[in-house]
Amino acid sequence: MTSLPSWKGGSWNTWGHDQHKFDFRVAAFVKQRLEGAGQVVRFVNRLLAQEECEMAKKGYWVGHVNVTNPERYKDYIAANAAPLKKYGARFIVRNGACEVHGEALQGRRHVIIEFESYVIAKACYDSPEYQAAAKIRDEASTSDFVMIEGHED
Repeated sequence: MTSLPSWKGGSWNTWGHDQHKFDFRVAAFVKQRLEGAGQVVRFVNRLLAQEECEMAKKGYWVGHVNVTNPERYKDYIAANAAPLKKYGARFIVRNGACEVHGEALQGRRHVIIEFESYVIAKACYDSPEYQAAAKIRDEASTSDFVMIEGHED
């Protein structure tokens, strides 16, 4: 039966071994315990990040788009797919049937996209991937765009 190491007088002691010799079993034991502690710390950090994300209010993009070049706008839709997926975007509204009251938004395409938080919505918009897609959007349309934090009851 192998004896367990202990800490005595400022050095590791394995019973029956010379204290002045380096014991690789002790090093392996310590390494194993430290790795286990690191796994616990990483697990707790993931849980805290998840709870922080769950507590955050959702973030939304609300767009009212006047498409001026339908063929080029298809390129924008293709280009924005990767960044929207990367940031976990979910379409709530994507140009469905609508009834517009007032003149300002007549004939426009209406889009609402949901993100897990306002911070993530902003990070997606500011990302180089989305900004490249936005250049295509600007070539193919004019729009009014709002990024807004959701409301929690």
